[in-house]
Amino acid sequence: MQWLFNQLVSWVVNVAASVTNVFGAIAIAIAASLLGIFNWHRRRRKKGKSGVEPSHLVWAGAIGAFLCAVTLLVGLVWQNYRGLDAYAASPPRSGPVQSSGPIAWNKFPEFGASFNEGVLSITSVGWTGSSIASKELTLQDAYIISGITGDKIALKVSTQEGLVSPAEIRPIPSQASVTVRAELEPRVPDRIFLRDWGSYDFVVRINDTEYRRNVSRAELVAVFEEMRTRMEDPFGSNNRPRVTKKK
Repeated sequence: MQWLFNQLVSWVVNVAASVTNVFGAIAIAIAASLLGIFNWHRRRRKKGKSGVEPSHLVWAGAIGAFLCAVTLLVGLVWQNYRGLDAYAASPPRSGPVQSSGPIAWNKFPEFGASFNEGVLSITSVGWTGSSIASKELTLQDAYIISGITGDKIALKVSTQEGLVSPAEIRPIPSQASVTVRAELEPRVPDRIFLRDWGSYDFVVRINDTEYRRNVSRAELVAVFEEMRTRMEDPFGSNNRPRVTKKK
């Protein structure tokens, strides 16, 4: 019996380590708890002591329900306060990358955004690419500049230690992935972003050579509309087959 219990515990631990879905993780946690309670009860009864009583389960269930309710309430309040967030939320698009010098940048920029009460707000802007150089290269500068106002926003490089300026990174190895990004604080509603940044240039300076790529208003409108659609219906429920009433 003890061997079987040990096997079950081992299986639960292995499954828990591989589960990434939150509901699966909760189910595994419940199963592990029940196994633990069963083992404790069995050991207590072997020693002639009282084991699990019905009142224990009632109290455990009540405490668990209370904790779940508190967690749900905190989550709802937090979501209402912050809105629906999407980090680096530009929609995935297929097709060849836009090559600009020794770094092949993705075709479209990346945006972080939040969605609250029907308003899409931009929280970050950036770009990702890969080095296609045959040797190391030096990224000296990266920024975007508005074709409408002339405003300029410096982009930082994403590293394991966080976002740092280009001057703080080592030479970029061949085939390495590179992401540059700027966090926008405060958040900028999409209509304000389009007003001031409806056309902008993405500029990088690599090995003393400048490379520039324009982002048009039409591109931004298409990206923002797709982001809005996905954030209004994050699970795609509006596109699923459903039962409707006859007209």
